[in-house]
Amino acid sequence: MEDRADKSNDRNFINGAWIQGYLTAVNVFGDGPSHLAKGTDAEGIMTWIDNYCAQHPGDSLTVAAKALVNKLTEKATP
Repeated sequence: MEDRADKSNDRNFINGAWIQGYLTAVNVFGDGPSHLAKGTDAEGIMTWIDNYCAQHPGDSLTVAAKALVNKLTEKATP
């Protein structure tokens, strides 16, 4: 988590951009709601990812992104 606070770290920028692109792809091509992250922003998304990764240090970024999509889908489904 502390690493993401370093705005000069290219990996943080790349990972954040990848997560945003992943969510965009799910919104466009997925079967669920068309705007999963409605009501949150990039910082909120990355904070959720940071927390997930802290709790699941062995999981990849891809697994964390899938978990985020599942959580957002649950939240968006009435």
